[in-house]
Amino acid sequence: MRMYQDDSLIIDQWSSGQQMDCILVPLLQGDSLYLKGLMGSFSGFGYDILLTSDTCEVYHFAGSDAPIYKLNPTDSLSLGVTVPCRTYSLVFTEEPKIEAGSVIGGRIELQSEEYYEAIDGKAKKYRIDIISYFKTTPLATVDELLRKINPKD
Repeated sequence: MRMYQDDSLIIDQWSSGQQMDCILVPLLQGDSLYLKGLMGSFSGFGYDILLTSDTCEVYHFAGSDAPIYKLNPTDSLSLGVTVPCRTYSLVFTEEPKIEAGSVIGGRIELQSEEYYEAIDGKAKKYRIDIISYFKTTPLATVDELLRKINPKD
């Protein structure tokens, strides 16, 4: 991961060889698969992948328990922001099957657009580059997950 603040590189885990844990949360609903890659500790960030049989969307996200984020300089502050990508590359280990029981793995590389974080009234511009490998557990539908959480007697 590389993070830029006001166009200056402030974190470069690639050069130092550091790795960051990523929790992958898959959600299968109908013909859509939503993958959320959660990173970070004090404030969360990561990536979102929305995959259907004919569409793929990739975003960076950042979130906090305080309203500090905004996508554009004139936006109101919010608890989180979904940021479009300047570029991304998504490669799967095999052609994904968006169905219950499938396991989907691959590599996501993204470069986010700019967004803003404001603390104590001072806004700073951020951008992030992420490379992450992922592999789901066997996919389950939302209904199957809800039955596991709340089984009927």
